[in-house]
Amino acid sequence: MLVLAILLSTLFLYVVFSDISIEIKLLSYSFIIAFSEGLWSNFGFGVFIPRLIVSFLIVFTIFYLIIKRKSYFFLLKRHYYIIIFILLSVISAIFNKNPFSDFILFLSLSLIGFVFFRIGEIIALGVKTKDITILFKLIKILLLIQILAAIIKSVTIGQKEDYTGTLSVSEGSLGTILPLFGISVFIVTYLFDKKILNILITCAFIFLGLVNDKRVLLYAIPILVFLAYILDLFFKKAILKISESVIPKLLLFGLIIAIFIAITPRVLPSLNPENKIWGSWDMDYIIFYTSEYNRTKKGGNITRKDAPKHFLELLKSKSIENFFLGNGPGDVIDNRFASNYSADVYSKYGVRYGGRTTFIWFLLQVGILGVFTFLMFYLKQTLFVFKKSIRRKSIYDIYLPIILVLILFIFLVDFFTYSNSFFNSQALFGLFNFMLGMQVSNFNTSQLFYKIVSN
Repeated sequence: MLVLAILLSTLFLYVVFSDISIEIKLLSYSFIIAFSEGLWSNFGFGVFIPRLIVSFLIVFTIFYLIIKRKSYFFLLKRHYYIIIFILLSVISAIFNKNPFSDFILFLSLSLIGFVFFRIGEIIALGVKTKDITILFKLIKILLLIQILAAIIKSVTIGQKEDYTGTLSVSEGSLGTILPLFGISVFIVTYLFDKKILNILITCAFIFLGLVNDKRVLLYAIPILVFLAYILDLFFKKAILKISESVIPKLLLFGLIIAIFIAITPRVLPSLNPENKIWGSWDMDYIIFYTSEYNRTKKGGNITRKDAPKHFLELLKSKSIENFFLGNGPGDVIDNRFASNYSADVYSKYGVRYGGRTTFIWFLLQVGILGVFTFLMFYLKQTLFVFKKSIRRKSIYDIYLPIILVLILFIFLVDFFTYSNSFFNSQALFGLFNFMLGMQVSNFNTSQLFYKIVSN
């Protein structure tokens, strides 16, 4: 951990002494601190301090940019879903008579991604190529450092869910999200530059997931790789009319997936009958274990599969207003400043495992309308990016849009079925929002990002 701390501190000092604009420096500090959250926890500082610092930095950055560029926080034609989301939150808070501190805390957690998005939008319109190049290089290094962290963990700690890269000490679900995020970036990069190095980096992120003992990757990684291949094939051949040989990529991806499926159950003890590393490969046992695992009722009597129906019925039984607007912002947020002290889903509703998803978190607080408007913002922005990108002349204009679609896919699956880890990660959710905002605002972002990641 000390090696990683020194490395990230060196990056921080490099930014301090770099000749780049103030906004790029502030954003660089934010990403470095967000990506080092796990190290802060490991050294006894917890997650509150780094998250508070990052929140302060990006809020300061957005207001600095608004003043400097004479811009606005909202653009009505582009951000109307977020504006509606905020209005629904206000109505829900008034209807449910929630404390004002609950409302503010809810918005601060819900809109941090949008602030990253807006920063990306504004920066993309007036940043020097030199400055954004340094930022993109920093982002690439921060992603690659996660592989180094996985190697160090495998040697010093071994295979366990805790300690996910430099991002977290205790957030086990990030052990699934982080590898998928990294794979999305580098497998798409391989599809464009065909460099074996990017296949090796992709495999390294797979290794990261295996070190974190994440069983769901047995299904998630083949699906993600297949989706990346289909998107690449569709947009290059069907849209841009680019002729490329399909067979080599198909064989390579098929080989990677086959090797991954053959090895994973053997190196993850819970997926083989012997419950040990390098146990036997038994398909019947894998099917039995995963089906039983999904039916397990941990920490309460509701599974992940049953939780959405349970909470929808719970809200509907209370009133139709609560079904559409929820129980108010702050209903499941740990806020000691509120007079009617609220807490998490387990403390309030007795559901732990099934209540861990971002969907449940939003549903209980702002209802089905809040969930809809929040997600529609991201779906609309991603669709806008694709519509514009496929009309451009360069093949590299679709590079970043494909990555963003893959990451959005990961986010949506996590949102509805898995956890709230992606949404809660200032590093990953912040980076996704920032890159999406840049691409929405300036379609040259894709080509520049490709040049940095590919080299």
